[in-house]
Amino acid sequence: MKENVAYDLIGLAAVSTEANDLELAAQLLGQVASLVDETHLTVAAYAETIRDQTRQELESRVDPARFAACFEEGRSTAFKDVVSLALSGVD
Repeated sequence: MKENVAYDLIGLAAVSTEANDLELAAQLLGQVASLVDETHLTVAAYAETIRDQTRQELESRVDPARFAACFEEGRSTAFKDVVSLALSGVD
């Protein structure tokens, strides 16, 4: 199940980036990194491309220290709280 959530979060991070919710997008990518480490997931090539493009876009638009802080915040978010994090940008 966590593997599927990682793919969902990659997509949500890309959408959040396009919606200019950059801090949320960085947090979501942090959570993806945590899930990949925890599950030893090898991300499929198409999703890896989206993840990498999203990260590059964020790194070009967000102050490096702020990106790192948001990424780490997402990385340290408990899995049980990830849905709340992901939906925090939904109106």
